[in-house]
Amino acid sequence: MSVGSSIIRRYGDTDFVTGLRCVAILMVLLVHTGAFSEFGAIGQRVTDNGKFGVQIFFVIAGFTIYQNVSTSDYKQYLIRRIFRVVPVYYFFILIGFCLLWFDVLQPNYWMQISGAKPDFYNVVMHFSLISSWDDAIAASVIGVEWTIPVEVFWYVFLPLMVRPSDGAVKVFLAIAMLTLLLYSARKLLGSDYLNWGSRFSPLKYGLYFYLGYLSGSVRSKVKPYIVMNVVISAACVLFYAWLMVNYHEGNDAFFALITAALIVCVQPQSWLAAALTIRPFLFIGSVSYSFYLIHMIVIYLLGAVIQGEPLSNLRLFVVVFFITLCLSIVSYKFIELPSNRFGKRFATRF
Repeated sequence: MSVGSSIIRRYGDTDFVTGLRCVAILMVLLVHTGAFSEFGAIGQRVTDNGKFGVQIFFVIAGFTIYQNVSTSDYKQYLIRRIFRVVPVYYFFILIGFCLLWFDVLQPNYWMQISGAKPDFYNVVMHFSLISSWDDAIAASVIGVEWTIPVEVFWYVFLPLMVRPSDGAVKVFLAIAMLTLLLYSARKLLGSDYLNWGSRFSPLKYGLYFYLGYLSGSVRSKVKPYIVMNVVISAACVLFYAWLMVNYHEGNDAFFALITAALIVCVQPQSWLAAALTIRPFLFIGSVSYSFYLIHMIVIYLLGAVIQGEPLSNLRLFVVVFFITLCLSIVSYKFIELPSNRFGKRFATRF
């Protein structure tokens, strides 16, 4: 069996979601390397839109919650999710703290603007998975780790708020109520209410998880009308392309809606499923979690090592991509897979 075959994860008729993970991680890498920012206004817009790959990940996470809760009880589901996410997160957070502690890395952007230090409080908050509630430290170690406590929060609480048996209408009503609550809090208390969680709060991103959950609920109930699916899929792809060359701060909602629509509509036999399930997409999507946690460490280390003439942004993108991909394969095989297997075995005890 080849390395690729042993790594690629299969989910049957939703294999294309792994391809969407590939798209999301490449978008994140675009913005963090500034890949096309040297290619004029359009290149800058494409690069800036890369940050919305996080919203795509959140919608996919909500869909994953629906799938897992639908096939196992809450306790088993939660154990498997924790062992899927937390061990590799701990590993790279520990590496980040060590690099900062021994001055191998200089404080990143978020540490500089907040004045955060790699101190005991920072360590405890990160390893307790509540660091996203404090903006000052949420992204202070490897720059992207704030999303993991956000995901874990919704892994725990979303299945307690809505059930697979609730149906799309009840999930939609829950989304509407959460939207109203967040809007009211922002209007009454201001965007930086209580100075906690205003940027990285799990509550701020809850709508994306609900949207992903709703897409799973709808997908399980709608009939795969081929013509409708083809039309909606084509419209989503065209809208996605248009968004990528037209940057706006509100694009996050549109990328999330596109992702949810694709989850509902794309069928295994469709042209878009075929495009998203080519082996490179499946391969990168399968290791996207390790890739996400590693890529900023690689960027920081390259910045510390390369002196004098820096790489162009596009070259930096290519170099970081290949280095991170190699490290992600190692991480996936020796950290993610063993912890996943242990989590599955442990969950069977319940």
